[in-house]
Amino acid sequence: MIAERENEKVNYERESRLLIVAKAKIFSSEGWKVVVTDGEGKAYQPEEFDKLLPEWSLPVLGSRPTPEPAPEAAAEAA
Repeated sequence: MIAERENEKVNYERESRLLIVAKAKIFSSEGWKVVVTDGEGKAYQPEEFDKLLPEWSLPVLGSRPTPEPAPEAAAEAA
């Protein structure tokens, strides 16, 4: 991940995807220009960061809606 703002530049490498995406979203929300590059060299812009996360991952900074509980869980709670 590379984040740039004015004359500042931050580079993060070799961290988990979840951490990289979380940091990228934070930097982006604070006005930094952020690009995340995967291991194959493909660059992702902020609107594409969620594509880097596996389906089972927890939402990062409210990026995905929370799934509804399974009907069985709702019945147990009642």
